Amino acid sequence: MEILERLRCFYENADCDECMLDVRDAIEELERLYAERRWIPVEEELPEHGEEVLGWQTSNVGDHWWPGVFVCHRWDRDTEHVNAGEWFSEEGKLWNVTHWQPLPSPPDEAT
Repeated sequence: MEILERLRCFYENADCDECMLDVRDAIEELERLYAERRWIPVEEELPEHGEEVLGWQTSNVGDHWWPGVFVCHRWDRDTEHVNAGEWFSEEGKLWNVTHWQPLPSPPDEAT
């Protein structure tokens, strides 16, 4: 986020109108990208039921917590209630998923 703060400072103090428009556009694009790629706490928001996302979990193995990122989906046994439900990856059930984010778009060559 430091680059974003530096661009804002430049934007607020520059005198060139054309440069200002370019900087404003760059700031808006960076803000959009940061928002799109941030990890969303499960307490704040949940993905749609069954939607594939990146999930962040910490696992307790012995005396150590091991973080991991998985392509996973959330499954609600009772879709009438909004709760964290259960999370699954291809490897099976995940425990303690704390954050998630949408999957990125595939590369242009893949579409």
